[in-house]
Amino acid sequence: MTDQEVREAAKEWIKAETNNDFIDPDTGEENLPGGVELALELMVDNFDGPTNIQSKKHRKMSITYFPAKVSQKVMDLIKPYRNLSW
Repeated sequence: MTDQEVREAAKEWIKAETNNDFIDPDTGEENLPGGVELALELMVDNFDGPTNIQSKKHRKMSITYFPAKVSQKVMDLIKPYRNLSW
């Protein structure tokens, strides 16, 4: 998958998770808040990490890979944008 395809898939997941289409009522255009943009970037940047390694260190550098489940950081970023549905 390309980065754009991963971004679109992640954006659709966030929309479903938050029950929010992020459509500006005045313009009718999509308007993603900063927290959603950050969550998208985290998801795209960490998409291609290995699935069987949680983290590794090499000299002074440490890398933590995106776990199979969505990271708590992503969930924390999108939480304020959730719309309740009954």
